[in-house]
Amino acid sequence: MKTRGSLNPKRLRTPAVFIINLLRDSKYYHFRPVMDMYIQKHFAGALAYKELIRCLKWYMDRSAEVVRQDHIQEAMRALEYLFKFIVQSRILYSRATCGMEEEQFRTSIQELFQSIRFVLSLDSRNSETLIFTQAALLNSFPAIFDELLQMFTVQEVAEFVRGTLGSMPSTVHIGQSMDVVKLQSIARTVDSRLFSFPESRRILLPVVLHHIHLHLRQQKELLICSGILSSIFSIIKSSSLVTG
Repeated sequence: MKTRGSLNPKRLRTPAVFIINLLRDSKYYHFRPVMDMYIQKHFAGALAYKELIRCLKWYMDRSAEVVRQDHIQEAMRALEYLFKFIVQSRILYSRATCGMEEEQFRTSIQELFQSIRFVLSLDSRNSETLIFTQAALLNSFPAIFDELLQMFTVQEVAEFVRGTLGSMPSTVHIGQSMDVVKLQSIARTVDSRLFSFPESRRILLPVVLHHIHLHLRQQKELLICSGILSSIFSIIKSSSLVTG
């Protein structure tokens, strides 16, 4: 993957994103270990993370103004593996340079999350295209937590996630389909490894409960909300048994 020259955001519109998205199909799911092995053992793009972060940020920052967002949505669906490439690339670069540009990398990830929050904060009630973009992002979002945990502390990742979940509209009137997608993303957050750490639960619980409260108050999506609460109680009970 080239990293020299001027930034060309269309670089994410490549067969790589198409192949990554094929792995989301159950018919091709068994190829995921092959891709994982390639990233861990054979991928050698030590500078690729800089370009990938810039391209993702470029897409997200323009999601409010672009009419057709097919390629933005494709990139959002591929977010898990794009982050795998970003993290592995940064690991390779750090090894080769003894950790140089660590602060720049952390800043670029923070800025990328600002763009993620921007996308989710947009009012999509009158834009079906934007709804699909936000849904693609929310569906992929919990899958990047484990990648982030390779580079950041549990508390740092939890803060990233809290800020992202907190950027979603505090309303249950954004449309039933998006309400479901939002709650499903929260449910997967609660079921993630990140939420199993007590220090991250302390950070994430307030925003998770805030969104659940909004829906319970309006008697909306009660089944999903009850499932999330059940998972929370189960995790807290298991944690107390281990530490008790």
